[in-house]
Formats: sequence, C-alpha cells, structure tokens
Amino acid sequence: MENLLSRKWPITTRPLTRSLSVPGSERDWKELRKRIPGLPERDRATAPKLDARTILDILPSLTESNQIPLPLVHGFRSDVPIVRKLSARRIRRILGKSAASHVIQAVIDTDLVSDIVALLDSEDPDFQEEGSSIIANIVSGSNNQAKHVMEAGAIPRLIRLATSTTEDVADNSVWALANIIRDCAEWRDVIKEQRGIDTLANILKAANSSCKVKQTAVWALSSYIYSGFSPRMTLEKVEHLLPCITDYIKEAPVDSKSMNFLGYAVKALHRICSLGLLRSDLIHTGVVGRLVQLVSNPSTSALIKIKALRTLSYLVSGGDDDAQAAIDAGVVPALLVPITCGNKSTACRIAANIAVGPLAHALLLLEAGLLKPTIAILLEDTEDIWRRREACLVIANLTGKNEAGEVRQTLFKADVLQALCVALLIPDLNTRVIAVYGITNFLEKQPPEEAGMENDLIMADQATQGLAQKLSTVNLDENTIRQTSPSLAEDGRVPDVFVHAFRSNDSTISKLGLAKITKLIQTFPSRAVQPIIDTGLVPDIVTLLESDDPELQALAASTATNLACGTTQQTQIIVEAGAIPSLTKLAAATNEEMSDIAVWALANILADSGATRDEVENNRGMEAISSILESADSSQKVKRTAVWAAFCYLSPASIPKMTLSRAKYVLPSIAAYIRETSVDIDNMESIEYAVKALDRICNLNLPHSELAETEVVSRLVELVAYPSSSNDIKKYALRCLNHLVSGNDDDTQNVINAGVIPALLTVARSSTSELRYGACRIASNIAVGAPEQVQALVHSGFLEPAVTILLDVNADSKCRREACWVITNLTGWTNVTEVRQAVFETRVVQALLLDWRHPNGALGPEDSLLADLRGRRAPQHLRV
Repeated sequence: MENLLSRKWPITTRPLTRSLSVPGSERDWKELRKRIPGLPERDRATAPKLDARTILDILPSLTESNQIPLPLVHGFRSDVPIVRKLSARRIRRILGKSAASHVIQAVIDTDLVSDIVALLDSEDPDFQEEGSSIIANIVSGSNNQAKHVMEAGAIPRLIRLATSTTEDVADNSVWALANIIRDCAEWRDVIKEQRGIDTLANILKAANSSCKVKQTAVWALSSYIYSGFSPRMTLEKVEHLLPCITDYIKEAPVDSKSMNFLGYAVKALHRICSLGLLRSDLIHTGVVGRLVQLVSNPSTSALIKIKALRTLSYLVSGGDDDAQAAIDAGVVPALLVPITCGNKSTACRIAANIAVGPLAHALLLLEAGLLKPTIAILLEDTEDIWRRREACLVIANLTGKNEAGEVRQTLFKADVLQALCVALLIPDLNTRVIAVYGITNFLEKQPPEEAGMENDLIMADQATQGLAQKLSTVNLDENTIRQTSPSLAEDGRVPDVFVHAFRSNDSTISKLGLAKITKLIQTFPSRAVQPIIDTGLVPDIVTLLESDDPELQALAASTATNLACGTTQQTQIIVEAGAIPSLTKLAAATNEEMSDIAVWALANILADSGATRDEVENNRGMEAISSILESADSSQKVKRTAVWAAFCYLSPASIPKMTLSRAKYVLPSIAAYIRETSVDIDNMESIEYAVKALDRICNLNLPHSELAETEVVSRLVELVAYPSSSNDIKKYALRCLNHLVSGNDDDTQNVINAGVIPALLTVARSSTSELRYGACRIASNIAVGAPEQVQALVHSGFLEPAVTILLDVNADSKCRREACWVITNLTGWTNVTEVRQAVFETRVVQALLLDWRHPNGALGPEDSLLADLRGRRAPQHLRV
C-alpha cells in the first residue's frame, strides 16, 4: 500500500532573545553573561548548628544551582523539633511555589524522601501536614520521581491519614493518593488492594467529612474511574462506587467553589454508565432528577451539562421504562435550552430516543415545543452534519406516530414533510436514509384529510421514490468498484458506490470500499477530508482500528491519519470518535507499516491544538512515542516518524502552552535519538526535527545541568562540524549549544571540551548568515567566560572571522551585531597579553571605527569600546 500521508506543519519557534548590559568595570564584562554562575556548594560533611531564626531567614527557593538550600537539609535532619518543623515547612513552600520537575528532583536529590515519608508516622499534626503536602507535590512529577515515594512506603500511611480529623492532613493525603492513582496502573492497583479506594468512598459517605476533603476525594475517585491505563477499567472494579458518587452529585451545591468537583463526579458517573451499568441500577440511585436539574440550571458549567446530558442519553436509550424515569424527572422541558443553544446533538439524541417510545412520550415532546428548534437545526446549512442527522432522527421518529390525529396535525403545521425533503439534499447517506424513513412513515400511515396537503405528499412521494431508485441502482459488483476512479463526484461528494460498498455486509466489498476511500483521501488530501466526514463514516472507520484484519487496520489508520491533517474542527471529529486510544495501541504494533501510520496519525493530532495534544498525552500516546524512540527493537522508519511526533508535541503555538515539566518527559528519548542516529540522507529530516525539538525544550528554560546530563553536547558539536549536516541541523544545534554556554563557566567548559571552538571557526567562515550568527552568538558568551576559555577562543583565531563579518557591509545586520559582541567582550580582556596582542594584530580598531547605523539603532556600544581601548596600554609597534 502506498504511504501517502499528509503532515501538519506547526509554526516555527520563537527567536532567541538577549538582555544586554553596558560594560564599565572589568567586573561588568563578566556580567554580560545571561545567567550569573552559581555559588560553590558548602561542605556537606559538617552540618552547621542551626536555630529557628537561621531557618526563617532562608528564602523558600532553590539555589542558583537548582538545589534545596543546604541549611534546610541539615535543619530537616535536626534533633530540635522546631528547627525540623520549620525546615520541612520551607521545603514545602519551595514545592508549593512551583512543583516543576526540576524542583521535585531537587527535593529527591537531598535523600530526604524516606525522612519525609516518616513524618506521616508522627503524632504531631503539623509534621503530618508538612509531610503529606510535600509528598503530594512529589508524586505529581514523573513516574520515576513518584516511585521514590512509593518505595519508601508512603501508600499505607497516606491511606491511614486520609481519614485524619485534621482537615489539611486528610486533604493533603487524599490529594497525594489522587496523584498516585493518575501515575500508573501498578500503583493504582496497589492503592485498591490496600483498600485505599474504599477509604475514599467512605470519605464521601461519611457525614462528618469536611467539604474540602470530600471534594478532593471526588477528584481522586474520578481519576480512578477514568483511568486510561492498561489493563482497562471494568464495571466490576467501579460499580461499588456508584452510590457514593451519586450521593455526592445529589448533595453538592452548584456554586463556584464546588463546580469543578461536581463536574468530576458527573464525569465519573457517565464513565460508569459507559462501562455497561444496568439502567435500572442508575434509576435506583435516585440521581436522575438531579441530573435533569443540572441540565436546567443556568449556573451549571458546560462540562457538567454535557456529561449530565450524555448520562441521560444513556438512560433513555434503554427501554420505555427507562425513558419514563427520565421523563418523570422532567427531562423533556429541560431539553429546550440545550437543543436551542447548547449541546444540540446530545439533546436531539435524547429526544429521538423518547420519540421512538409510546405515543404519550411523543406528545410530551410536541407539547414542550421541541419540534420547532429541531426543524431549525435540520434546515440550518451551517450546522454540523451529525447534529442535522440527530435532528432528522427526532422528526423521523415522530412521524412514526402519524396515525394519531394530534401528532399528524402538529407535524403538518410545522411543515415537517418539506423539512424531510430538504434533508434528502444533505451530503450524508445516514441522514438521507433517515429522511426517507420519515417520509415513508407519512406516506404509509393513515393519510390525513387536511386540505392542501396533497401537493406535499406528491412531492414527498416523488423525492422518496427517486432516492430509493438511486440507492437501488448502485452496483456493488466487485469489478465495478475496482474500476471506479477514486475521485470526488461532480458535486464534491464521495461517490455513493464507495459509501455503500463500505457499508456492505460482504467483507470483501466492504474492504474494497474502504480501500477506495483511503485512496481518495491520499489523492486529494485537502479536498476530500470534509466530504469523507460528511458521509458519516468516521466512527465506523475508527472502529476498524480495533479490527482483527491487519489490512483493514492499516487502511483505517491511513484514512484517519489524513483526516487528522485537516482543520481543528475536522481533527476533533476523529478524536471524538475515539481514535486516540486505538492509535496508541497500534503505535506499539510489531508490524512496521502499521506502527508507522499510527504514529503519523498521532503526530497530526498532536500538531493540531493544545486540546488534542493533551488528549494524546492523557491516553498515554506520548508514552508510546517515547518508548519507540528508546527501544532498540524499533525500526528506523518508525523512529523517524516518532521524532516528528515529539516535535509536534512540543509546539509552542498550542494553547495551553507547553510547560517544562511536561516537555522533559521526552527529553531523554530525543537526546538518545540525536546521539545514536547516523547523519545520512534517510535520517537527515528526522535529525532536524530532533534537534529542533531539543531547542524547544531549551527555550522552556531547561536547567543547563539537565541538558549536560543527557550527554548530547558532543553530538551537537559533531553535527555542527559535520559537512553533511543540513543547515537546519547546524542552526538548531548551535542554538542548543548557546543555551548551555549562557550558563556558568562549568557549563561553558563542557561545551569547549566537546570541541565547539574549532567547529565555530568553520561555521563562522561559511556563507550562511544564520550559521555565522549562531557561531558568533556562542563565541560572544565564551568571551565572557573564565580566562582560560577566553584564551582558547583567541588562540583559535576566531577574532579574524568576527572582524571580517563586522567589516562586511553586505553581511546580515544580525550577524554583524553578534560579531560586534564578540569583539566587545574580547576587548574587555586586553589586559591579558595574548588577547591584547590578537586585538591589535587584527583590524579591530578599523572595525570599531566603522561609521554605519542600523535601522533599529547603532550597531553596538562603539563609544564604550573606543573609550576602553584608548584607556589600555597598546604594544609599542602600533602605529596610529
């Protein structure tokens, strides 16, 4: 099968910025660096004597080297209770200000985790509160970070403290359990085995539990019920939680403080229903009336309304008794608001299921005035196809009660027949079939005697017969399908023969139909997306991702990939159809082609928006992509696509913005790919994406030490120096290296030891402006480093190309400015003999005397430079 997949191209990253300072004294030259070097660490061997005042004077923040202040570490281990308590509080405040990954890691690196967990055994509620709060923040980090807490025995202690009479201790403990539940299936199941889930349920049931702790417990249970880890959650594991969840929904107030947690509870209830809960069990909880109230309440959040409607939709999709329970709770009049200006599709689905019941149910819908807004949805061309389809189903089901005079009269006055005839023109086969069903009901039921209706009936009869004839003449012969060209029809729709073939009960015909649709979107990747969506086949295509037939899976995955290349709204349809979990599973397939297509589809979804990116992450898609990059068994082809997916995940254009703590999850796999992948024609593009992805992580203020720990620095230098590397690889490798040399002198020395200076010299003499700019930028930061680093730069002869760039009036202004910064920083070292000699042997003075102006201002601080040079002693042979 041809691999004709389309990519989304995210917006490029932001340019680097530099904050400048005007040099004065020799010390000022050292402060041109963007980050002040960290202070040396104190000797850990001897713990100083500490008192409460000393601890209180320490700011609750990391040191410049991203560590917990040592006095706090020593204070935490102190035998003096008040010193220990204050130290724990300071550490807790450090985490509370920012529970970013590097902050969590700083706490772990103190080797205090076991001592922190031991605080949970204290009889002092203050120690319990500090310990549980610190643990709750630590387990919000990565799986590896949370593992330290679990291995220290935190889970049973947290479960015990979850029922503490001290509110903050109980709340922190429940919050920590919730974070652990969300971490992985292993620890989720450990909490269940140790009766942690039962404890959370008892908190909701207990009358003496505080509102605050109940809210956190609801969030924890919602996380458990909605767990997307493998093995998947089953009804048997969550059914016992139904009473406490429904009781909370019935009792929680609808106000700003409770809104989010009420949303978690309703979301959890909908999830339990979707796992196959008996509708009678839902009715027996007594929650149906409350769900209807939540739909009707104007103060209710959109999330609560959507999940409540979907739960009610599940209820009325059962038997007549189930629908009656919803009707008795007042669901029919409550639908009027969402069907007009809310979640129209779900509201219509509920109405359609009610309409198919007894005549009394249909009459209630008509009496509530739901017919008019339903017809408006059907006739509105700008409405989404699936909403119009649901509206058509409501009307068609109502026509099934046409023998009743009251129903017939109401439908006739509302011009239902005309609306159904209009529906025959909607480019969606399902909608048109439903419309035919509705029109047929009108023709076959007892005909009305109202005058003036004959023409409508004749028109409906003709339209129905015409469509029926058209449908009957579709030839589903295998040879005919094969010979039909995979192109759009004249009206821009997918040919009916492909749609009917796909829906055929004959597996061979159905596969041929899907193959034609797949070929169609490969041939017309931009034009065919919406027509395929309009067929209503997307949910069926997504379902085939779980097929046992590898060929069907591959065809469905390829189609889903190209559909996800469309607009955000089009991609959202794929996501709502449930494609992400199936694609994540296929990404780990042993079949190379299958895995590659699935990863490509995930990449397109990641590139679309922040919401779809988060959906992939929540369904463990990024975990699958990282595993592919780190696995020795993954093929190079799949790894190349996975790199692009990781690049899309890190897009700075998505809202909400990517955070460093999330981006660092893919850092090891990206760095490993850069280190281990050879630079050749096949891998060139993927290495570009990998280096760009690394640059995006650096732009999120990645600590310099963490970049150095990836051991990727030497490889980045090799990529800069390697003649076969593309200009993009060199450009973004230079940006990553510049991020590192903008740190302290040790960071700069790591880059120098990797051989960056000779590589910079080669790049600075190239003809590519962006590369010359990057080289000069790194050199300017080296030029404010330690004396031996400056001497290494001077000995390399870098001053000569820097002066050449500055004197070149045709050079890019950015390059000339950076070259000026190199010279500016080096002239601050003219008291060093080697530097002074190099400065006066090149054309530095001529370059600095150059009189030209940039549109945005002067080239650089020339006046300061010249004044500095005049004040320094020049060699005797200098002629002026």
